[in-house]
Amino acid sequence: MRRLLAVVSIFAVTMSLLPGCGAGRSKPDGSGTIECTEVRVAPEVTGRITEMAVDEGAVVAQGQVLARLDATNYELKRDEMRAASLLAGQDLRRVQELFAQKSATQKQLDDAKAMADQTKARLAQMEKAVSDCTVKAPIHGTVTVKSAEKGEVVTAGTTLLTLSTLDEVWLSI
Repeated sequence: MRRLLAVVSIFAVTMSLLPGCGAGRSKPDGSGTIECTEVRVAPEVTGRITEMAVDEGAVVAQGQVLARLDATNYELKRDEMRAASLLAGQDLRRVQELFAQKSATQKQLDDAKAMADQTKARLAQMEKAVSDCTVKAPIHGTVTVKSAEKGEVVTAGTTLLTLSTLDEVWLSI
């Protein structure tokens, strides 16, 4: 009840002040733009869109899947790097054993360690690329622009859609 009374009071005061705002005009005059925070959502990898999970007007939660790209090539490269990483790890263990028996040089050991570390890092990159084929919402918001469709090939950084936070808007005059 108090809230209703407060709203009615504010409305009454505002309406009584409006006639004096325009030096003889009966209503306020001006222009402005209602603005909000917008985030352009783009994949971090290149690929063909296999699914657009949302349409314009959809309200999405942070972390919700928005789109999927074809991950086949990235999965194949990931599998290749898994095999290379496994082999590099086995080679490192062999060289470590040989080094302990004084049958391998320090350089051979260093090279084997470097190869194992390098293949491990490449595997991590490929796992991230596979994960990046699933585009998720970075924020809670409303899809206000859909810029791509299923079947299109997009490059990393190409805007797929725009999310807007319509919960918080402001007027710019």
